Amino acid sequence: MSRRTLALLPEVALVLLSVAVVATCGRLFTNTTFFLRLATFAVASHALAHVLRRRNVDLLLAALVSVAGFVVIAIWLLYPSSTLFGMPTADSISAVRHDFGTVYDQFQSVRSPTAVTPAFLLALGGALWWAAFVADWAAFRLWTAFEAIIPASSVFIFVSLFADKAHRIDSAALYGAAALGFLLSHRVARQRSTGVWVSDETRGPTSLLRVGGALIAVTVVLAAVVGPRLPGSTAEPVVSWRQSGTGPAARTTVSPMVQIKSRLVEQSDQELFTVQSDRRAYWRLTSLDRFDGNVWSSSGSYDKAHDSLPSGFDSNAPITTAEQTFQITALDTIWLPAAFQAARLQASGIAVRWEPVSSTLIVGTSLPSSDGLRYRVQSALPAFDAATLARVPSEDRLPDTIAERDLGLPPDFSRRAASLARSVVDSARATTPYAQALALQNWFRTNFTYDLRVPAGHSESAIDAFLTIRRGYCEQFAGTYAAMARSLGIPARVAVGFTPGEADGATRGLLHVQGRHAHA
Repeated sequence: MSRRTLALLPEVALVLLSVAVVATCGRLFTNTTFFLRLATFAVASHALAHVLRRRNVDLLLAALVSVAGFVVIAIWLLYPSSTLFGMPTADSISAVRHDFGTVYDQFQSVRSPTAVTPAFLLALGGALWWAAFVADWAAFRLWTAFEAIIPASSVFIFVSLFADKAHRIDSAALYGAAALGFLLSHRVARQRSTGVWVSDETRGPTSLLRVGGALIAVTVVLAAVVGPRLPGSTAEPVVSWRQSGTGPAARTTVSPMVQIKSRLVEQSDQELFTVQSDRRAYWRLTSLDRFDGNVWSSSGSYDKAHDSLPSGFDSNAPITTAEQTFQITALDTIWLPAAFQAARLQASGIAVRWEPVSSTLIVGTSLPSSDGLRYRVQSALPAFDAATLARVPSEDRLPDTIAERDLGLPPDFSRRAASLARSVVDSARATTPYAQALALQNWFRTNFTYDLRVPAGHSESAIDAFLTIRRGYCEQFAGTYAAMARSLGIPARVAVGFTPGEADGATRGLLHVQGRHAHA
């Protein structure tokens, strides 16, 4: 193996280590659109560090150039529309500063896996850029191998602490193999450069790479296979840090689906909140857009709410305005009910966050729940006309943002449910999205019985059970309908909230919403 090849080997291995860390970030997000952009951050930082080092640029100046390079790459990757012929503008810098300023609030408000947002990509891209620059400095300016993997290890550990539990073993194995591969190649290159090696290939760098590579492969495989099966590996942690702490960042919430089941079964007459409104409406808490095969959940990313609430999408439907004043008494959740779609908010002195894509309001992390709060919402209610909807052709292409978020199903989604959905719309000769949605709705209404005495759940096994016994309550109806609609290419989410409630006998427009009004 030539000296030049040996010299390049640890540089390539270090880049691969950074790319491996990028791959492990997949546990943070709901889709893979993050990968190319984060990998570009890492590779570009390594490339720039390599050029600066080869030109013997002073470390301090190299760091300043690297920071400038990060800003330029970030703008090109994340905010291309803000540039002028590819050159950053004042709007570009403003967008970077805004997302850096809001990413901490978003981080506190969501739980992985979450949607891929520019703010999260900017923060992770910055961490990966820094890690690559420092690693290059340690590996090839100081020629210290273990110190060189510390930056990447820091990013990997941070991701692991907050990532979804899925693919933990895969991620650890990938990172371990990449880290050990770099350490091996760095040692070989370092020893070769000092002239230690003799000419006999069986005792030279090629031999060490072969033996070391084999040992790395065996070690990683054994760790991945044997480690999870060792005694105590599935025991409760000595320190349950994920549930520790009492501050706002330590809050654990209960899925609104869980709360709906208990309230429906109890048929509680306890008043949860009152609403003074000029229109009766569905008092919506949130919408659940992600189905992983086991549960419907939300991938929303929240920011501070202001008086004007930006919309996550545009609609041509006519709008009717509704004014509501809520007084929360015993809701015991972080969500704030409102008629869809909330457009303006008056909540003086209350920390509130807003997720525009799902039109969801929650209390800030300084508040344990919404109980005791009073606030006013102005909603823009879309008035959908059946004739107009019926004219929308099936070949109309969905916007990418809607298709990506509202059509997702797990790869192993129930074939029975998908086949049954197709059979229902074919039997009804429904060809447009609106006709198919109605056909599926009518099939549920005429062939199923509403029944609270069935087990909870909306996983794939629960869906199949529901399709067999054809009895259930709103959780099964909503979750199954949404999943089957998605299998037909119809965007769907599960809305969670409350029916209008009981009218007050004395005050016009005042509605009392009780536990039994919970609904999906």
